[in-house]
Amino acid sequence: MPTAASNGVTWQGGANGYGTIFYVTPEGSLTTLHNFDFTGGSYPDSTLLQANDGIIYGTSQMGGLFDYGTLFQMKPEWVLTAIYNCNTLYGDDPSGGLIQATVPTAVCFKAPGVSFNGTEAPFTVISPTQIRTAVPPGSSSGWVQVTTAGGTLATSPGFVFRIGQ
Repeated sequence: MPTAASNGVTWQGGANGYGTIFYVTPEGSLTTLHNFDFTGGSYPDSTLLQANDGIIYGTSQMGGLFDYGTLFQMKPEWVLTAIYNCNTLYGDDPSGGLIQATVPTAVCFKAPGVSFNGTEAPFTVISPTQIRTAVPPGSSSGWVQVTTAGGTLATSPGFVFRIGQ
């Protein structure tokens, strides 16, 4: 699978006009990997992140179930899936890059806390090294922090989100 470093997005264009994900070979040849079709999102506006699991993740500003954007993943077989549909309750119109953080197993089960620029967020422990959270109502652009018994992890740089644009 091509790495996220060799992939990119176009905000518009492609077969459906909603943007694409593309791959550039070392020789400079461009291949379209996905044409956004609104259901999985449209108008992608983020740097792609290839996570430790090998899956590529990104965001789209519009489209998806509620037309407020999506968090999507693209697996090695080039299938794009919206894994979160943004909404007006928890934030919409996502833009900017994604982050990946690892929380040690022993710490994860000792009541970590998650906050978005100081506003606490609900979270779920997914695995010994992963948690899932969402931007809570009332938060603002700034730092994402995960507090554990072993200390605090913070994003660098901070995140920016826009609601209702």
